[in-house]
Amino acid sequence: MNQFLTQEQNSQLEYIIESLYPESILSIEDIAYKLEATEDDVESVLIKLSEYQIIDPLFILRCDNEEFDHVHTFSFNSFMELSNFVNKNNAICPDCNSNFFDSNVEVYFKIPKVKLKKVKDNG
Repeated sequence: MNQFLTQEQNSQLEYIIESLYPESILSIEDIAYKLEATEDDVESVLIKLSEYQIIDPLFILRCDNEEFDHVHTFSFNSFMELSNFVNKNNAICPDCNSNFFDSNVEVYFKIPKVKLKKVKDNG
């Protein structure tokens, strides 16, 4: 599947992805913990899987409101959507006028509504 994980970790990841329901969210941290792999390696693999449309990226942006109860969260299906939203609002939350910062962006991945059939590599 990739050069970042061992064959056993690849098999575990494949099992995890196949066993989840559509629209389930994958956290880089959770997957790394389950596979006993580094977050960087897992992130690289999940990004590659999203490029092949096996899983979908999900970008979460939180405003920097000092009051915890008033932090607003926005989700985007692509980095372009996120970027357009931030630029359109001049990096200011439209709900509370707090700032948006790069450090307030989290990347998750989700299982598509319709799972693609697995393609076997006969090579």
